[in-house]
This record gives sequence, structure tokens and C-alpha cells, in this order.
Amino acid sequence: MAQKTIKDLKKTNSGRAGPYPDCTVRVKVAKVGHSANFTASNGEEMVILNFSVADTTDSIMATLNDQKRHKLVAEGKCLLLRNFVVKNNKIILTKLSKLMTCSPIEVPEDIIQQAVFLIQPPSTRKKIAKVKTMPIKSYCHSHWQNCEVESSDECTRTVKVGGPSGQDADIHTIRIESDGDEINLSLWREMAKVPLKVGQYIEATQCLTGDWQGQKKLNSTRNTKVTQVDIPETTYTGMVEGISVDEDKVEIALQVGETYQDLTIRKDVLIASVHLDSEESLEDHLTEMLPFLITVTTKGGDIISVSQDGTRDRPE
Repeated sequence: MAQKTIKDLKKTNSGRAGPYPDCTVRVKVAKVGHSANFTASNGEEMVILNFSVADTTDSIMATLNDQKRHKLVAEGKCLLLRNFVVKNNKIILTKLSKLMTCSPIEVPEDIIQQAVFLIQPPSTRKKIAKVKTMPIKSYCHSHWQNCEVESSDECTRTVKVGGPSGQDADIHTIRIESDGDEINLSLWREMAKVPLKVGQYIEATQCLTGDWQGQKKLNSTRNTKVTQVDIPETTYTGMVEGISVDEDKVEIALQVGETYQDLTIRKDVLIASVHLDSEESLEDHLTEMLPFLITVTTKGGDIISVSQDGTRDRPE
């Protein structure tokens, strides 16, 4: 029986399922992915395990539909495979396939990483505005970092996936905001159970673009992770174009680029930032300065620092 490499299998793969190749291949498991329920044409219920493997020549996706042997597939483990099908650049292992532990294989780290990306693509940061321009069903592979949960469905719904005869799937939709843009994020299956509240800041990774009633949205995938993060600091630097002095605070109209930010600052903090000894002449002093450059840092709606002329003052 001939010994093949992954590169050999890809060269001879026509994209159609052929007979079991009369060969063996030795591979290293790089990344174990999700399991999915599947109903065969004969009505048999199966659970398919998705994983990626690599050798010294290349990497490739693999599936195993024999649930009893899923435990044989572990990251870092080296396997000898026989009686498999190669279709669409994927090794398909069935109940007739042979999976056996073999001696260790030294696989270059770049090929291992390439195999890991087949299951879990690299994550890069994107703004929501950019996501709205991406085609439907595009993997964003993105960190939706510092997103605020603006609204949330009152309860988790159960819908049919794959038509009326498909399987039930839980879904919970939230609306997130970041950098002035908003978008809906639907959390599916186990992700629908993640406890989230309006006002929390989250980081979500590995989302897929979708469309609902003509509006771009995001869907969680089996690789999505949602975690709560600290409230982020936001810094605005711009020209103060107008002021409104109240009893203990000052509202400023801060022009940042083409937009205005209306910010309310405590009098004592602003007095310190413009180097005044008292608030008696604050309004006159600020009016004479208009317009003037200032930097304001906020956190969760609270002003935490104000600076002008390179100085920085934090509220006590």
C-alpha cells in the first residue's frame, strides 16, 4: 500500500468523491473543531467531527462521522489513516476508515498554523462601518472590541434551521454599538445562553455577516467567543466652539473633525485645566478663549480627564 503525503492527495483530488484510495497517509492533528449532527440519506443519525491535519508538505481539513472514535482525534496526536475518501480538498473518514496512532511527525510550525487557520481563521480588528460594506456570508474574523450592548431581545427564541424539517436552534439577538455605528448580532445555539445586559461592553470574535430584512447583521459561528470587557476610555481632541455655564458644571460644544460632541464637565475640573484660581470669572475667561483646543477623556459617560496646552487634570 503506497504511502502518500497531503500534497499528493491534493494533486490527485478531482473535487469528486472517488473510491477509497489504495494508500495510507501519516498526519498530525492541528486543530479540533466543532461536532455537527447529520442525517444520512438512509435516515441514520450521525455526529460529524471537523478537524484539521498537517504533515511536512501541507495541511487539509478532515471529517469523521464515527462518533465512537471521536476520542481518537486530539490536537498534537499523530495518526495513520487508511480507507478514506478525498473530496473538495477534504479527507472524509467513515466507519470503514482506519485511524491508528503512529510515531511522532515533526511538522513545521508554519504548516501547523496554516492547518489551525482552516478551523479557526485569524482574527483581525474591523470597524462596524467596514463590516456593513462586506458581502453577505463573509467571515469577518474580527474583534468587535469595546462594543456596548444597546438593546437585547427579552428572551431567547427557538427557530428551525434548514427548513421546516430542519433542527431546532436557539437564537438571541443583541444590538451593539462601537465608534458611532450600530449593528445587530445574533447569537446562535449555545451562544444564545451567554448572559448579557444592556450597557455592558463586550468583545466578540469570529462572526459571519448576514442579512435580515435588507439590513446587514452579524451571526455568531461555532468559533465565536463573547466576553465582557472593562468600560473603555474614549478621548476627544478638538476645538471648543461654544459653552454653557451652569451652577456647578459647564457644557461645551466640542468640534471633532466634522462632528460635534456635547460634553458636560465639572466646574472645578475645567477651572484647573484652564489655570484659573476661582470660578468667579470662568464664563468671561472661557468666552475670551473661544475657540480653543482641548482634550477630554471619558469613561462610561463620566469625564475622567481634561487637558489643555499639553496639561492633564483628573477629577479627584
